[in-house]
Order: sequence, then C-alpha cells, then structure tokens
Amino acid sequence: MKNRTTLLLLLLLAFLIPLNAQPLSRIEHYSIDDGLAQGVIMGIAQDAKGYMWFSTWNGLNKFDGYTFQTFKAKSGDGCTLDDNRIEYIASGKYNRIWCRTYDLKAYIFCPETETFTDVLKSVPPKEAQVRRLTTFKNGVIWLICDYASCFRFDETAYKDSAKFEQYSIAKKNIRGDTIYNIVQDSGLDEWILTNKGATIVGKKQIRSNLPFCHLREVNGEIWLATLDGQLARYDKRTGNVHTIPLPIPSVEISALREIGHSTLAIGTQKHGLLLYDISRESFQTIDLRTPRQPSNEVQTLYTDQKDILWISTASFGVTQWNHAQQKLSYLPPLPSRYTEEKYNKAYFIFEDCYARLWIQPKGGSLNLYDREHDRLQSFHDQTDDDRFALNTSTHTYFPDRQGNLWLNTSSRELEKISLLQTPYTISDLGIETRAFLYDRAGRLWVATKDQKVRIYDAKGKLIGYLTKQGQVASSENFFKANVYCIKQLADGSIWLGTRGDGLFILRQKGHDAKQYEVEPTNTILLNRIASVITIFTPFSKTVVRTSGSVVLVEGSIW
Repeated sequence: MKNRTTLLLLLLLAFLIPLNAQPLSRIEHYSIDDGLAQGVIMGIAQDAKGYMWFSTWNGLNKFDGYTFQTFKAKSGDGCTLDDNRIEYIASGKYNRIWCRTYDLKAYIFCPETETFTDVLKSVPPKEAQVRRLTTFKNGVIWLICDYASCFRFDETAYKDSAKFEQYSIAKKNIRGDTIYNIVQDSGLDEWILTNKGATIVGKKQIRSNLPFCHLREVNGEIWLATLDGQLARYDKRTGNVHTIPLPIPSVEISALREIGHSTLAIGTQKHGLLLYDISRESFQTIDLRTPRQPSNEVQTLYTDQKDILWISTASFGVTQWNHAQQKLSYLPPLPSRYTEEKYNKAYFIFEDCYARLWIQPKGGSLNLYDREHDRLQSFHDQTDDDRFALNTSTHTYFPDRQGNLWLNTSSRELEKISLLQTPYTISDLGIETRAFLYDRAGRLWVATKDQKVRIYDAKGKLIGYLTKQGQVASSENFFKANVYCIKQLADGSIWLGTRGDGLFILRQKGHDAKQYEVEPTNTILLNRIASVITIFTPFSKTVVRTSGSVVLVEGSIW
C-alpha cells in the first residue's frame, strides 16, 4: 500500500512539473550484499528470455529480476573455465552466453546445463588468443584473435555444437595480417576489413585491395574509408569501388556516420569534421575548436533521431553539430562529486525509446540533454534535489529491451535506472484515479473509479475513451469494468487488470491507434480469482498477482 501511495504521489508531482524538467524515474542499487559476485562489472548482456547477465572479476552473474546467481570455476569441480575474471560477454541467438576471459580465452556458457565450453580448445594456443568478440542478430559470432586469425560461428547452422570456420593468412582466406574490424551490412554479408583489403563472407564480391577500416551504409549505399584518408563508394553490381578525393590531403580518418539520407560525416584525427553531400558531390569542412574546446580530433560520432551529430573529441565534454541549422555547440561536463580520474575518459551516449538523450561526457557523470535549452543537466532520482543526483562516473552501461538503463559505476555498484517518461500536465479529472500507463507511443492511459479509461496524447490532449470492444471513442464512454492496473508488455500489447471482471489484453490493429483487438481470456480461471491487483513483467514472463494467489503467464492465461 505504501509503494502504491508513493507511485501515485510521484504521478501527481509529474503533472505539476514543467516540460523541460527531469523525467520520472527510479534507481535501484545492487552490490555484493545483494548477491553480485564482484563490484567491477566488465560486461552486461540480456538473453532472449529477458534475463540479465553480468561479467565480473569473480565469475558470471545471472539476474532474474529478484536474485543473482553466480557461475564460476571452483577447485575440483571439473569446470573447463581457467580464469574466473570474465572480461566481455554477449548473448547468442539461443540464450547461450559468449564469454571472453582475462587470459584471452573464449567460452560458451549454457544456462540449461550450467557449464562452460572452451570453444577454441582444438586450436593451437598461439592462434586462439581472443581480443574481440562480435555478435550479429542473425546468430553469427566472430572471435578476432592475435596473428591475423578470426573464427566464425553460425549458431543457426550449429545450434547444438561449437563448430567454426577459421579465417587467417595461413588458411589463405583473408588478405591482410591485421584485422581492423568485422562488419555486417544490411544484406547480411560480413566484411572482414584488413590492412591489405577486405574479404566478404556472403554473396557480394569486392575488387579492391585498399586497406579499408570503416564501413557505413547511407540510403542503401555502402561507403568505405581507410585510415590514411581514402574514401570510396562500393558498387554492388560490379564489386568495384570508386574513390573520392578528400579536400584535405593526408587526412587520417577516425570515424564514419550518416546524417539523414544524403550526408556522410567523416571524422578525422587532426582536421575536425568533413561532411560529404552525396547528391551534390561536395564537401564541407567543420573546425571543431572553440574557445572552451581546443581539440580538433574526432574520436567517435553518433547521430540521434533528430539528425543531430554528437562528436567526442580528445577534450572533456561533448560537441554537437546541428546540420539543419549549420550550428556547432560545445557542452562542457557538469561538476560531479564522485568521479574517479581513471574514468575521466569514459564516454557514452544512449537514446531511449522517447528520443531522450542520456550522455556521460568525458570528465563528467550521467547527464540528460535538455533539447529545448540546448544544454546538459544532471540526472536526479525523482527530484531536482542535488542530494539525489547520480554523481558517479560510469564504467559499463547497457540499455535493456524493457527500457531500463543498467550502469556499473565507480562506486562499485550496479545501478538499474527505470527511464519513465514525464507525463504532460492534464486537468483535474474530479474522480479517483486507480491506474495509469504511459505507453511507448507517448500516450497516457488513465483508469478512474467511474469505470472509464481515458487516453491522452503526448501533449495532454484527450484522444478518447476505451470501450470493452477495443475502440477508442471520441465521445464519453464507460469501459464498464473497474480497472486497477494497466501494463504494456514487450510485444506492445496492453494488459488491463480489473476487480471482478478478469484480465483484458489489447493488441493494436495495424497502424490504427484507435482500434484494438480484445483477446479473450480463461474466464473460468479468472472467475475463481477475487481480483487482479497488479501486473508486472520480470523480463519475458508475466506475473499476475491477485487478491489470493499469483498466476504465472507466458503469452496466455493458464
């Protein structure tokens, strides 16, 4: 009851704060006291079932939403894992967790058998020193090793084994002795970029020995760049590349990114930013230096959903390029009380499902970007009081599919930030509010005591009233049930739990936001349940808690 009262209070407070204020959010803190194996988390992943995984310096952690479970080698247990210090992890297509340990070995962890498998055990140790691990959504995993060797695993083809294909100079199936990167294009072909040319695993061919290290697609076209300043457009039909002279000689290219559908952003190590207008075949040079930001070195580029380009340089803070306005801005880091010097160079930028930008600039801590005033603001937990600011620098971050942001900070804690959108102000309804939902489309659903479910748009304007038939009527209508909880699941469906009338599941029909298909439920089971009080989703499972029992649901009621 206390938690529910607090939540409703936070909602009421959210109605009163201005649009540019902090979003409603919640921070949960986890440490070794909660079951974490160790305070330094090197990698974070989420498997297909929704469970969270954390690689630490003392084993692998699994989190089910309630408890942590640790997997590691113990003396005499016969585990093939040689080093419990797990550096990097990634989730495979079939829920297996790929791990790279401190001693540069690669393992697959199988949750069903709780065992580690050394995937390169048959490979000579000299060729099996894994430096990087790259996964693609179609189930392909690459291990990039020393001595120009890499290994390709296709989980779709070898679901129950760890078979691989090796690519190396010795095998004569790649061109160079230095592997820069492995990239997958939109056609699912994989490009092994080396110092003596690219090798394509797939249907495409390339007729060039240029040492490309960057690849980017813009409006369906593939663009390539070398470290020493050669830019090229790839011809899918012939496999040829057409080089394009840059306006500045001897440029060292550090990054490629697109802006919209017709501009290619080229980051350089000493000459700032080059913008190539593809349709006009013309260049524009942007000097990034300002009185407060002396660096002209581009280290990373990111384009947000508003087509604003974000640039990380060698200096503290972050630089922004607004291409539509032809405007350059520098945003310095905000003062932080708990940052550590060794994390001063840590930088990340994350865009949530509401197109809000969360930035940790170099030399700072987690900030929220205020678009209206073009500035960074400190991130706070539920209030603007500085005592609740997250003033620690971040070591590792990961956005999960439920819209949460996971951080491992310099305080040696794991932070889960639930990023809830701040609702816009609406007028007093004059009736008791029993449930609300701010959905992923920015709409606010409000269920009240008078058996009505009102739906508002992102600007607080009333869209209409939900009927039991799944229609959103513009005129005042009753839902004719007492709704006590509303929840949106990962598949976009909206669940309404009622007192005495069971559970309603709404699925949107096509692109019509005013017409929903109402899924029937097991009324016999629901009639046995006095009332549905809360619905919550620990990852892929749905738990419905009623007045007298708890029902576990996976896609349907049982």
